[in-house]
Amino acid sequence: MPASLICFLLGLVFGYYLVSPAILEVLLTLGQGQFTIQLTAQNYLAFIFHTTVPLGVLFELPVLVAFLTSIHILTPDWLSRYRRIAYFLLLVLAVILTPADFISDLAITVPLILLYEVSLGISRIIYNRIQKGDKYGNFT
Repeated sequence: MPASLICFLLGLVFGYYLVSPAILEVLLTLGQGQFTIQLTAQNYLAFIFHTTVPLGVLFELPVLVAFLTSIHILTPDWLSRYRRIAYFLLLVLAVILTPADFISDLAITVPLILLYEVSLGISRIIYNRIQKGDKYGNFT
């Protein structure tokens, strides 16, 4: 199975089983007692789609970094140098994807940072293989 499909499916599973229930709970308790809440199947499926698919795409980060490293656009040094900015951007992205709940923000931010670190490790492996290939006259 290709790595891109595995990463996308992991993102979908993470979004469906962890993120969507947390966001739905916050949203349903937000106006409790003030409003009558009526969920339709169409609204629920649209909500699930809008919370899981973006996470599936975000979980493609290691594949994207591997590709960009293999075509010499990214280097592990560059990823390490701009790590703080990347962490901040991932935090902002997590805040955008989740409601105003600190726990949900953290629940999204931690896996995204872990994905960044995995991407950095993959980039180092690919970069070292490229350097080793260049040393022996093998341009891969």
